[in-house]
Amino acid sequence: MPIRKKGVLVVGVGVLLSSVAVITLVHTSFHGIAFINVISSVAFPEPKKSQKSRCAILFFGLPRSYEFLVLPSIVHNVLAHNICCDVYAHSIIRREEPPGRSGSGGSIDPNALSLLKKKVHELHKGPPPHVYIYEETEDDFWTKRNATINMYRTAKGADGKLLYYPWKTHFNTETVDNIIRQWHSVESVWQLMEKGAKILRVKYDHVCILRSDVFFATPIQMCSNVSATKATYPGFGLWPVNDRMICGPHNAVKIWASQRFSRLVSDINKLPPGRALHPETFLDRVIFPAIRENGTEVTQDPNICFFRVRSDMSMWVNDCLRARTPGGPEPLGDVEWADQQILMVQSIVGLQCQLKPYSKVIRQLVCRNDSLQL
Repeated sequence: MPIRKKGVLVVGVGVLLSSVAVITLVHTSFHGIAFINVISSVAFPEPKKSQKSRCAILFFGLPRSYEFLVLPSIVHNVLAHNICCDVYAHSIIRREEPPGRSGSGGSIDPNALSLLKKKVHELHKGPPPHVYIYEETEDDFWTKRNATINMYRTAKGADGKLLYYPWKTHFNTETVDNIIRQWHSVESVWQLMEKGAKILRVKYDHVCILRSDVFFATPIQMCSNVSATKATYPGFGLWPVNDRMICGPHNAVKIWASQRFSRLVSDINKLPPGRALHPETFLDRVIFPAIRENGTEVTQDPNICFFRVRSDMSMWVNDCLRARTPGGPEPLGDVEWADQQILMVQSIVGLQCQLKPYSKVIRQLVCRNDSLQL
């Protein structure tokens, strides 16, 4: 049974939870910012002896259209290929999403991530991997990150210009807040995994961190396709790199997941003025170099493809083909390509889907579930 405590849901899979989850906050100071270490004291089972190395798959962010579009693709192209990996997930609970950069808006099931537990059980005849889910309320998020967000909005450099706020981009305040939500979710799920590894006495040699709001069109293979010296990210959506996932050795992924807030401050001079909080620029100028300095190669994987899913039962199916630079050519007129995407998606989600206009550069596939009265 899920356990709720002050708006937090923690689910343990394959174990009996007998105590209440406790959230511990540890505050440290770094250049005037309060950084928060969010550790969930989940009731992990106590193993009899140390276990051998394992891999872990981590999911972050909002579970948009999760049950009908995202989860079937996770089962088909992630879980089925990684039966050796434990699973962790984090999200900030939101029930409604207004229209904006993330699409036309819609409702979000606050219990969606709990469905992950059932699917993991269904794939395993024997004892399943460990699965832990940690969800926070919007109030929880603002309590932990309000001071940091205010500083990012207002702090100025010696030249009198905003130091962190991305004033050279088209981003607005809401965009910046959502970037911090994403970073917070990434860091929180990483810390949940680290806590789990310590208590379970498991060593996670390789880790994948994935979004909870994408349709996985190609397999993510951690059990059979890993390298001790290489971290990979998708070869599409390059602005100039892709910030939507990473797979690699533990120490490399740790930098990607847990050092964003600290390195934004310590390495601010490595970032172009007015673009410090542009996520892809930040990864390209700060995070990826730090990973390479730590002895791990960072490369694009051209075989990875997934589509961003929106909260209105739609997905952007040309994500993997988008041009490198704004205004570049897009293969939107390829009818054969579009038909292939529709057939592939329908075969996985089991719903009827149809291409509908959205913008000049985005092909939107809308899938219909009659029970949702779309």
